[in-house]
Amino acid sequence: MTFYFKANNHYKAFVMNNIDEGVWSLNEATSKVRITSYKGNSNESQIIGLSADKLILTLGEGSFIMARTNVTESDNVEQPLPDIKTVSVTKSQISKKWFLTRREVPGRSEAQLKMASTLIRGAYAYFKSNGVYEAQSLKVTESGKWAFGPDNKSIIVTIENQQRIWNIKSISPTQLVLISGYTEELWKFSTKLL
Repeated sequence: MTFYFKANNHYKAFVMNNIDEGVWSLNEATSKVRITSYKGNSNESQIIGLSADKLILTLGEGSFIMARTNVTESDNVEQPLPDIKTVSVTKSQISKKWFLTRREVPGRSEAQLKMASTLIRGAYAYFKSNGVYEAQSLKVTESGKWAFGPDNKSIIVTIENQQRIWNIKSISPTQLVLISGYTEELWKFSTKLL
């Protein structure tokens, strides 16, 4: 596991054979660092130790001790954010039970997308008007809170100390298309179970 926290609040990470990038912020009063991935995930970790050559962070149930290492040229190359087109919505437009009809992941074949659509049948996201969020997928239900991001063009879902950011690509009375973070991954919803 490698984290590179840059002074411009950009981070790069290599965790479990996956490369990740995003932004980070520090709450000095609580010694908590918030990491927000361009993929749309955000979490907060407690700093329990920091010295010139060591960082100890809590991540979930455990803690990780990380040693300082040398920065490479590739560490300083930042992935540019894509120019995504979003729309602003109202609470009354979004406050519905939305059934997931399709998840489009770049690089997947049409056969893979169809198979995934079969597996997710019945999955839903319910954005209640009081800010409560409920979702179900594969018979597992989770709940938390939701709120709009800047200009009502994104939705931030919070479940425990984890956050998920969805940018709103389009909406109609019966259709909703969300973008997972700043990726090209689309999640398509309908008010009707298909």
